[in-house]
Amino acid sequence: MNGMASNMPAANGQRVSFQQDVQPLLNARCVACHGGTAGLYLDSYNGVMNGGAGWPIVVPGDPANSRLVQVVSSGDMPYGGPPLTASEIQTLVNWIVAGAPDN
Repeated sequence: MNGMASNMPAANGQRVSFQQDVQPLLNARCVACHGGTAGLYLDSYNGVMNGGAGWPIVVPGDPANSRLVQVVSSGDMPYGGPPLTASEIQTLVNWIVAGAPDN
């Protein structure tokens, strides 16, 4: 991590960066299908925050009500691929708990 002040502490005390932690995870696990499929772009911060088909997928500060966390925690996504690991899901949760900053 780069130690920038904009990296907010997460629930478990770890700092999560969208650019260094979240976007690489989304690129590796989600963007192959959600780089525009059905209007959902997970290949940029704006795409993630805009959600898709008129519904948000991230509620800053509220991972339980964030669709992104719901679908990966349930194993519904990634469709046709191995589920995200507990560590990968925790990265998303920590970022959302921190307010889903663009850092």
